[in-house]
Amino acid sequence: MNSKYYKNVLKKRIGYLVLLVCVIAIGAILSSVSPYIFGKTIDTISIKNQSDFHIWITGYIVVLLMIQLFLTVETLIGQWVTITIENDIKKSLMESILYIKNRYLEQYEKGALLNRIEFDVETIAGYYIDLIGSILMIILNSLIAIYFIFQISIKLSLVAIVFLPFSFLVNYFFRNKIRMIGIKQKEINDQYLSYNGWIFININSLKAFGRQKNILERFSSFLNSKLDIDMKGTKLSLQVSVIRAILSSGLNVALLTIAGILIMDGEMTIGNLVAFNSYLEMLYQAISKMLELNLNKQGVIVSCERLGEIRFAESELKGEKGSILDVPIKEIEFDKVCFSYSNEKSILSDTSFTIKENGLYSFVGENGCGKTTILKLLEKFYDVEQGQIKINKIDINDYEIFSVRENIAYMSKEPFFIYDTVYENIRLANNHISEDEIEDICRQVGLHKDIMKMQQQYRSLIESDGGNLSNGQKQKLSFARIMACKKASLYLLDEITSDLDGIAEKNICDLVEEIAKHAIIICVSHKEELLKRSRKILVIEEGKVMDTGTHESLLNSSITYKKLYENQREGEK
Repeated sequence: MNSKYYKNVLKKRIGYLVLLVCVIAIGAILSSVSPYIFGKTIDTISIKNQSDFHIWITGYIVVLLMIQLFLTVETLIGQWVTITIENDIKKSLMESILYIKNRYLEQYEKGALLNRIEFDVETIAGYYIDLIGSILMIILNSLIAIYFIFQISIKLSLVAIVFLPFSFLVNYFFRNKIRMIGIKQKEINDQYLSYNGWIFININSLKAFGRQKNILERFSSFLNSKLDIDMKGTKLSLQVSVIRAILSSGLNVALLTIAGILIMDGEMTIGNLVAFNSYLEMLYQAISKMLELNLNKQGVIVSCERLGEIRFAESELKGEKGSILDVPIKEIEFDKVCFSYSNEKSILSDTSFTIKENGLYSFVGENGCGKTTILKLLEKFYDVEQGQIKINKIDINDYEIFSVRENIAYMSKEPFFIYDTVYENIRLANNHISEDEIEDICRQVGLHKDIMKMQQQYRSLIESDGGNLSNGQKQKLSFARIMACKKASLYLLDEITSDLDGIAEKNICDLVEEIAKHAIIICVSHKEELLKRSRKILVIEEGKVMDTGTHESLLNSSITYKKLYENQREGEK
């Protein structure tokens, strides 16, 4: 993300930012008047001028009340503006994450993405709002303070100004160290959040294997790493604070010494000294704020770089300008396709096959041979490295990516649900499907009776991981969603009957056969029921299609297929 992006975000809230700046300006002016009035009040007390004392003390009370009022308004407006700008950036970042190509997205752990969308965004938004508000405060306070301290005492003012360059030198010396610690903190927090997410997702499996002690040991090591880097940051901050405190103490001693001499010589009053100290404190607060912003900028630079990696990564939205696939998918061709994940070994190597007719086509092979990868390539989750994938004789890359997906119904091996009702979980595939149609589909897949036993039936909430469903119910509900895809002409099904018993499996296979009469279905499966019904089976070995045929023909002609089939039957026993 660059400064231009943030300027555009800030422009959306320009009215509120102007209001915030005005409130800050009035508050700063009132705060700058306060020390002068306070000093005059002290002087009226010293000379026992009762009539002037009442005037000055009343004015001082009014100013203090006004300062508090504007401070309250500033806090409310500032908080609202900060949160809304954070939300704008988070929404933009989430859009980038949702559309980023998988090859780039998989470089990040879940915790790293969460850390960016929450903490990095808060760091950046908070800094920019602080910067906008502080610039005006720094300018006003500095000018007013400098004016008054020189009016009160030129000698004291010159002493104070001599100490200023040392504060800037401290910042300059420590800024790179602070930035490096900030980078390390972000990296450790990414790993920490990812590890926590992994624990929560797999907690039952960890319990089953009795790995709690090992998990706690690893968790403790993360906490120790966080403690170590946080303490390094604290020590660095303390070094800066100690050096500044020493400089401040030296300045105070010098000022008190000179002021004492001036007061004893009658060149200065106690009220003047009080006012001078108040204005000098105002000046140093402005300078400290400027130095603080400079140090905080190092962390913001780190956060901007991290968000920029996401925002400028290659996006699927770049594929919006292709041709629209507005006709059913009638033909699929893989022509010498090569593909690998990241730097791993090749998954597909010169893979070639053609499907020209509606029907059920099954892919079989050992784990890791590339069956599921073929489905992902057709869904455009990834781009091929070599070769071509054609749909209706046109390169898949020439189509607008989202129009391709609108013609495909995809059911992954891992069930996917949202925390919502049964109705809404099925509507993920089709926003326009009616409740009656959903219920009819659920009857067909054999899920209706189970749903009617739930407390709120079709309005019952499904947990995001499907935790309140059995494995078989999860597969039935996922398949019901697939049946709701009325526009689909290509169905990609990955192990859709692996958790179903005989009767349920046969019922789903009957439905698959019915769909296959008017669409192409590509299925990854080793279950005999689906294989027997397949128009053609493609045997994948080492990333290539080695054999094709029906179930019966392959048992006679393919040693690989026969071995896979026998192993599957043995496993089912």
